[in-house]
Amino acid sequence: MNRFKIYLLASFTFLLFSMFTCHDYYPIDRDETHHAIIRIDNQTGKSVYAGFSQYSPDSIMEYEEDLRYHYLNGVAPWSTSAGAVAYGYWEDYLTKHDSVWVYVLDAFLYDRHGMKNPSAILQSYRVSLSELNAFGWTLAFPPVEVMKDMTMRPTYNEVQELLNTQQETK
Repeated sequence: MNRFKIYLLASFTFLLFSMFTCHDYYPIDRDETHHAIIRIDNQTGKSVYAGFSQYSPDSIMEYEEDLRYHYLNGVAPWSTSAGAVAYGYWEDYLTKHDSVWVYVLDAFLYDRHGMKNPSAILQSYRVSLSELNAFGWTLAFPPVEVMKDMTMRPTYNEVQELLNTQQETK
């Protein structure tokens, strides 16, 4: 009987601990001034991953673990989903840093080769707090015209050229 009580007490303690600590690992948007999620509007037929890093596209290959450490979230084709999820709120992070890089990766290529294949990075956006507020905390992939002045790679014009070329070959 004593073993059962110890087991019950341990289970109850674990349950209480879980209830009060686990919610911080996947926060939600609390209100208009507390955003934990940057959404990705995937307007392609590809499954993609989205994540964030402090590192630019020039150095992200060296720091792939930073991108994985912040978790890559899957975004299904033709859908909008959580892309970059903060550990707290983006407003707190972006008042200390001027911007953050948000990456959109080809899920197929990344699953097979990781960042060893540079083609896995489909798009990268350098976004500031004011830009995120202007876009309603959702980034379109591929980028849309209202995003053309953002810092991104490939640039908006390069993406449009590529899309036009693809349409002409159809």
